[in-house]
Amino acid sequence: MSGEKTIRFVDRSDFLVLAQRQFPRGWRFFPFDLDPQEAVARLVTWLGIERDGVLVALACLREGTESTGPATLNFFDGSPDDLRRLLTEIHRRYAGRQIATMIPMAGDRTTALLPIVREMNYESWDDYTAAVFSYSLEHQLK
Repeated sequence: MSGEKTIRFVDRSDFLVLAQRQFPRGWRFFPFDLDPQEAVARLVTWLGIERDGVLVALACLREGTESTGPATLNFFDGSPDDLRRLLTEIHRRYAGRQIATMIPMAGDRTTALLPIVREMNYESWDDYTAAVFSYSLEHQLK
């Protein structure tokens, strides 16, 4: 799976729309459009599903510094069935480790990931409600 294919998929994803084009890096968010290549390059692990050479689902993870430490699922998009397959593979690869994620929401819209983490019994510290606010300031160059 190429970096360009990954960038195209992320660029057109519901995840990025709902996150107001802010791309997570750990628990921080950066404008994806500022440098898309840098955004995806910093993520350690990319797992995807392709059909006929077309990327249809993608998970991007950032791993902790220790091999037993937590992994952060930074980006996750695709159809619900494909996302279940990817998440099952992530659980297999990271067995015994904590997997954490944030799920973008806009109003009452959210990604396909929310019902999947609920059915897989992920814990939520805020009962699955929107709880993260992102602030930004654009500086004008003179």
